[in-house]
Parts: sequence; C-alpha cells; structure tokens
Amino acid sequence: MIYYYYDNKHGLLKELVIRHVQETLEFKETLLEEIDNYSEEEIKKISQRLFNFLKQKSKILSILTIETLKSGSQDHNIFRILHPIYEKTLKDLEEKGYKIDNHTEQILNLFFFGTIPVTLFIALKEKWSEFYGIDSDETEKIFQAKIDEFHINFYQALINDKTNTSNLINK
Repeated sequence: MIYYYYDNKHGLLKELVIRHVQETLEFKETLLEEIDNYSEEEIKKISQRLFNFLKQKSKILSILTIETLKSGSQDHNIFRILHPIYEKTLKDLEEKGYKIDNHTEQILNLFFFGTIPVTLFIALKEKWSEFYGIDSDETEKIFQAKIDEFHINFYQALINDKTNTSNLINK
C-alpha cells in the first residue's frame, strides 16, 4: 500500500531522505548557533545532543546503511543526507575564522571516525551488550565518552591551530 504512493521502494527511500535531510539540517543549525568558542564543555554538550538526536533516527539510519551496503547497490542516500550537514559544519567553522584546508579530508574524518561508529553503535548496541553481558545503558555511557573525546579532539585541533587542519583525529 505504501508503495502505491511512492511508486516503489526507491521512491519511498527518496522521500525519507528528503525529510531527514531537512530535519537534520534544522537540528544542526540549532546546535551550531549554541557554540560560541568551541570550548571542551560546549563540544561535549553538542556531541551528546547530536548522539541523542541520531538515536532517535536509528531506524532510518539502519535502513540507509543496509541499502548502501547491499552488493551492487547504487544507493547513495546516506551520503545525500550527510553531505549538507558536513558542509554546514565546515562552513560554520570557516565563518568563525578557522581555516579548513581540505573539505574532503575533513568530511572523511567526520564520516568514518564520527558518523559511522555512532550509526553502527546505535544499530548494534543492544545485541553487543547482550552478547558481552553488559548493561546497555553502561555500554552507551562508555561509548558516549569515546565519541565525546573524538569530537573534542577534532574541534580542539582547529582551535589550537587555525591554519592547519591536517591530521585532526591524531591530536
């Protein structure tokens, strides 16, 4: 019945992507407005809010990840969602006086060292916790601390050297 309105699965996914991109951009805009100086405390707060937002989107993120990973898939919806978010983040940093030498490198950092771990964690947290016999809330607490650490290192590297954004994850 749903496919009747969207023609097929790809039409439905496209509509979900459009809605998700807009909602996520609005959320990200709100987050960026709250940052004054990228202090460790601000970054940690933003990291936690972003993590909680993504937890609410766990089903769509799981669907998009699965569709992207399917053999022979030409589905790039997950990248369509994330690209404008990453570009907005980098643009905001540049507007605050931070020099971003290589957008592609920083998007790679954000995607593979920030987004992918969070997405997979959200999708697998319960099963992982069950397998290892660890309370899922405790698992999330530990993971959140590691993601906060990534975000702090990423943004602090920019703050400490406004002209050199290479190797941001190896602070």
